[in-house]
Amino acid sequence: IYDNQRISLIYNNHRISLIYNNHRISLIYNNHCISLLYNNNRISLIYNNHRISLIYNNHRISLIYNNHRISLIYNNHGISLIYNNHRISLIYNKHGISLIYNNHRISMIYNNHRISLIYNNHRISLIYNNHRNSLIYNNHRISLIYNNHRISLIYNNHRISLIYNNH
Repeated sequence: IYDNQRISLIYNNHRISLIYNNHRISLIYNNHCISLLYNNNRISLIYNNHRISLIYNNHRISLIYNNHRISLIYNNHGISLIYNNHRISLIYNKHGISLIYNNHRISMIYNNHRISLIYNNHRISLIYNNHRNSLIYNNHRISLIYNNHRISLIYNNHRISLIYNNH
């Protein structure tokens, strides 16, 4: 120990740590974790669960192979890619773009404005400032809601309706 600067090496738990001016570098082999702490910025690599994560000024980048997830969180902005359930999502300032392949959904949320596309039930919907455009193919319905004014077209029961200001 020299002026609060410490270098330590431990072999039993396979840990190598370096502390220098409150900056710490540690390497752990048993759980296959490599972590670097420098001014409270941490870089860690874990092999057993196949996760690579980077934390830098509370910004985190993580890569997980077992569940095939790639996620990036930067100032609460998140980009995640998951292969098993086939989801791609982007969250940036609470604006979200998500793509899910299993249920075939594409949705975008931006300032509470939402665009969603669902293939299995064949629905396309657009919500913008509480204005909604939706198209549903399975039951063949097309509906438009704009400022509480609704236009709907239904093919299966052959109904066409127009509602405007509750008239």
